[in-house]
Amino acid sequence: MLTSYKGQVVRLALLSAHYKQPLDWNESLLEQSKNTLEKWYELYDEEQPKTKIVQTFSILLDDLNTPKYFAKLHELFNLASKGDKDKKKEFNEACRVIGIFNESKETLEERKKILSKVDEKFILEQIEARIQARKLGNYKLADKIRDDLLKNGIVIEDKENKTEWKYK
Repeated sequence: MLTSYKGQVVRLALLSAHYKQPLDWNESLLEQSKNTLEKWYELYDEEQPKTKIVQTFSILLDDLNTPKYFAKLHELFNLASKGDKDKKKEFNEACRVIGIFNESKETLEERKKILSKVDEKFILEQIEARIQARKLGNYKLADKIRDDLLKNGIVIEDKENKTEWKYK
């Protein structure tokens, strides 16, 4: 399992249910945890300030209520995503309390790059081919190129007349 998923993903999956409740352990749970972790890493902050998370941490003191803690993490994420810097600090610290964000964002991205079977030069060539297909109105080919890259773990996004890509 650890060849396919990092320890943080497994930890997130294990903590997703209350310890007194059964856990439906399956591939879907791991994928969902992986996606959540990647989304949360968008707000990763290298700086580790010591903020007061008494209110957030107190949720865990109530019979280790991890589902409620995760709900609070999602709430903090949403507020931080809207630009609340204090909530971003609190979110980062609350993630670290449960062992999430135990590696830098750069390390995470480098690991994705190493695990990817696709060469960066090939990715850029495919993106250029997709741009040309779109210019010619061949949206079927453009969609196929995007889907093929996605199958190989490459996500491309069109933003403000330019195409950006990242490892999935």
